[in-house]
Amino acid sequence: MYDVIIAGGGIAGLTAGIYAARSGLKTVIIEKEQTGGQAIFADKIENYPGFCGSGFELIEKVEAQAVDAGAEIVYDDILSLSLENDIKQAVGEENTYTGKTVILALGASHKKAGFKGEEEFAGRGVSCCAVCDGAFFKGKSAAVIGGANTAVSEALYLSDICCEVYLIYRRDRLRAEETLIKRLAQKENIKVLYNTVPIEVKGGKSVESLVTSGGEIAVNAVFTAVGFAPDTKLVKDSVALDESGFILAHGLKTNIGGVFAAGDCRKKALRQLVTAAADGAGAAALAKEFLSNT
Repeated sequence: MYDVIIAGGGIAGLTAGIYAARSGLKTVIIEKEQTGGQAIFADKIENYPGFCGSGFELIEKVEAQAVDAGAEIVYDDILSLSLENDIKQAVGEENTYTGKTVILALGASHKKAGFKGEEEFAGRGVSCCAVCDGAFFKGKSAAVIGGANTAVSEALYLSDICCEVYLIYRRDRLRAEETLIKRLAQKENIKVLYNTVPIEVKGGKSVESLVTSGGEIAVNAVFTAVGFAPDTKLVKDSVALDESGFILAHGLKTNIGGVFAAGDCRKKALRQLVTAAADGAGAAALAKEFLSNT
């Protein structure tokens, strides 16, 4: 019997684990793949206070802190969650976990850009992670789809690997931070195509070109960075969600007593590492308060 079950091992879940365990609560963090969530793929993090380095380096430190604080980390794929009763239950492929409170730190996954061939060429030139797959295209041409921080960061990373990078965005102005836009302007091998929409990737065994609303360009890789969708399918029948599937959590509290939400899976204005960490700390404090009053 755990005091706190944390579903998800991203920065929100790990931070919740640190704070819950330090409060003396018996805590388990359940992660299906690897801790860190989307942050693990970041080549360079520059906006997390007191830290500058790769996402892997940051998560390695935070995970160690969680374990040192006393949180248990298990790797299991949660198949179902029972949240309505006083005793909550998470049923995984390997084990079943019971607890008095649950923190939903389910995170989010990459959205599809929606062009023809996106799924067909996945792993053959189409990817959503430049840090993971960029090295395969050294000295070649690549396109990045998107105009926010992630897309610009991916383009900057690829510019040091590829001979030519196209940044394709459907609007006439990028939504990225000014610091990233200034760095982008200094890169001679990045060409930004505004008011442009990807239509189709073409090729044989791998990507050879990308057809856009502005014409066809020869590229060997297409990286998508068009935002994230919440991973909330597990709770769609129990926890209140908005029209896009994000958890409605007022002050981190869901509509179910003893169940809290943290990080990218909940509806909020700003999705950054620092806000995810803040969510995790706040959710752990609420779990402690809830247990003290029951």
